Amino acid sequence: VSLDAALYEFCAARKDATDCLAFLLGHELGHVSQTINRLSGFAGGDAKPDAAENARREADADLRGGVFGYRAGFDSLRDAPQILEAVYAKYGLARKLEGYPSLDERKAGVAGALAELRRLIPVFEAANLLLILGANDVAADCFEGIARRFRSREIYNNKGVAYALQLAALGDPKETPAYPWILDSSSRLGLTAAGSRGEGGPSREELYERGMKAFEESMRLDPDYAPARVNAACLADLYEPKSRRALSRLDDASDLIQPGSAAAGALAAAREIVMARRAGKPWPAPVTRGAEVESTEEEAIGERTPASVLRGKAAGDGVAIESDTPLQVGPAKEYGEFATLVVQRGGNRWAFVTTRTAYAGKTAHGVGLGAARTAVDKAYCESGAPCGVELRAAAGTWLHFAKARTIFLLNEKGEVASWTLYARR
Repeated sequence: VSLDAALYEFCAARKDATDCLAFLLGHELGHVSQTINRLSGFAGGDAKPDAAENARREADADLRGGVFGYRAGFDSLRDAPQILEAVYAKYGLARKLEGYPSLDERKAGVAGALAELRRLIPVFEAANLLLILGANDVAADCFEGIARRFRSREIYNNKGVAYALQLAALGDPKETPAYPWILDSSSRLGLTAAGSRGEGGPSREELYERGMKAFEESMRLDPDYAPARVNAACLADLYEPKSRRALSRLDDASDLIQPGSAAAGALAAAREIVMARRAGKPWPAPVTRGAEVESTEEEAIGERTPASVLRGKAAGDGVAIESDTPLQVGPAKEYGEFATLVVQRGGNRWAFVTTRTAYAGKTAHGVGLGAARTAVDKAYCESGAPCGVELRAAAGTWLHFAKARTIFLLNEKGEVASWTLYARR
């Protein structure tokens, strides 16, 4: 993907410079993810003759670009209609180009993509939080709901991980290795057999088939996507130890992974586990983590506690997810310094309260935004050594402290970027 210097300077001169660049580059990356080997052509020189199909593809590329922007920390679709208007004016383009959506249609498509993105983001955030909490079945349904609207290798990969963790939870934790599941590209999930076993849920065979189907769909969307191959190998070994299938998947992945990358570390760890199980030898034990401090005080963010959010009336403006048991994500509300989110599935209800970048307060243990990882460990772990559950993600690191009912997100520098309080009933 390339951007000419004039268009770069155009964005650089705007107040929303970074979001402008994120929108333009994200849109083109959206086309790449569609496997359409052409530029969208703001100048219209590469337009397709079927305008209706082109309008659909452009709107889809906008949505994909918006998702990429969100994951990178940009609100790239917020000002996109005004950016499109300005780009057309800069290049002297007619509002209606031959065989290409009109400017008004493009702006309407962007507005639609923005509305859809605003619906998808709470579902994506809920899926990640629920996965961290061990509600793997609900997380899987959330990822499935996203996949129906936004098909991508990462979503199917994450969905497969959710099913794999459900399968792991059915077994004896002492007999289940700490597989290096890879969540969303280079993210590594430090969870093993945590989660609810439940009664009357899917069988081992069903969970295996659902997980493998999700990984295979991820690989179908991108045959060079190594994380899904590593995860598929782990799932195969979890379901059928000593199976040649696991080694075959790892061999395929080894040709796609760059040495020294996070995925390379996961590949090596997975191979060590698979080879040990084939040889009937002990596999590497998970890293021992310390004990958490007791936390009895009900915390609040902006005077809003998760319990108070749970007590609120279940509004109908959330996103309904099709599943065996009725599932709704939302309402999701923004309050400037913090946000709230509710998830309801059958008789279970979760509430989350999350800080935003402008929040100036601290947790009950004295941790605020920008605090170092060492300060978090000192405040929440009895010995000051790492404790709780850790999820290393592309955007940083998630830390879950069950006794405090708190989930921290650390940035790449190891500083607190946000935290989430949660409750369930």
